[in-house]
Amino acid sequence: MKRFLFGTLLFVAIGVAAVILWMRSGGGTIVELSDEQMEVARASGAASQEITVDSQASGEAPLPTLDELKQIASRERMNEIASRIRSERSGAGAEERALLTVLLSEVERLSGDVESAYALAREGAEALPENSRARHMLAKAILARILTKAEDGNVGALFAMLGEVKSYKAEVNAAVELDPGNVDARVGQILAMLIPGLGNRKRAEELIEELAPFDELRRDYWRAQLIAVDDKRLPEAIEAFDALVKKYPGDPDMLLSLGELYLKQESWEKAIAPLDQLKDEPKTPFYYRGLYQGAKARVHLEGREEEALARLSEFEAANPVGEPMPTMDAVKFEKGRLLTKMGRRAEAVATLEEALELKPDDMKLKKALEEARSAGE
Repeated sequence: MKRFLFGTLLFVAIGVAAVILWMRSGGGTIVELSDEQMEVARASGAASQEITVDSQASGEAPLPTLDELKQIASRERMNEIASRIRSERSGAGAEERALLTVLLSEVERLSGDVESAYALAREGAEALPENSRARHMLAKAILARILTKAEDGNVGALFAMLGEVKSYKAEVNAAVELDPGNVDARVGQILAMLIPGLGNRKRAEELIEELAPFDELRRDYWRAQLIAVDDKRLPEAIEAFDALVKKYPGDPDMLLSLGELYLKQESWEKAIAPLDQLKDEPKTPFYYRGLYQGAKARVHLEGREEEALARLSEFEAANPVGEPMPTMDAVKFEKGRLLTKMGRRAEAVATLEEALELKPDDMKLKKALEEARSAGE
């Protein structure tokens, strides 16, 4: 899982009317800390309220924590965890059931079931109102619902969900107030200050510097992201992330960000180097994200089509979970276009038809399918 998911997702939603209206309302309360509070926060951190549940079954390993779930890409493994949590919830006491409910909400969200995740997260947060992580999981589930609507382009539904946008703001603020060391929730507040034309860049810079006592790497990452959000500063952003890759060798966030910036610059060969380093990872969501982006780079390079196809096919076969993860319709779109380019018309048509079944109203898919059908005529 990409640790900085909130950044990726909220920037996707910048153009969405509901989010813009929310930002115009002030973007959320920023928690100011005294020196004494900062010391307490440093000592506690978000992990002080980690969602940890001992297994009821004799001899079984503990269920994964929220942070451990982020490292799982296997859909089969995630389904097994979900089944086990549901089984243990049935006989659990009130507090343990609430913890299991929060854990299950994150399993469902990472697996792509947004509505189930939202219902479970709300139940868990209502049962654990003083738990920062539970409140933050609810905020993430609310945001996932909003962004699903944004991806569907259903603006009318987004306007109808303005109340949920306010709920997101309330929950992320509550998470920070309950635990100032909850860095993920604090990042959500930083993002509110980065919306072009609506935020407060100076305040964002201050909040980024306040991350240092909790997570210096995260502070450095967001310093670079301040540059990367400006398309006119793309070379400078690449330079910043290149320096961070050297400072934090092997860090998957830095490698992925650098590779994606090179893709944005259309520097295909340069993109491959950092993205391929993610192949050394265990098969976490980072592995698959690097696999997909590395394929996209190779598509544009003469003689690398078979490599690109192999990577897209591996991703398709695995159908991984996690975030941020390309949707299967996007993977099939890339694969279908590549097959068309390679002259494998029948396979291209079949692949793009499968993609269109997943996203029937997508005009980009329809156009690619028409091109594949007419290829070679």
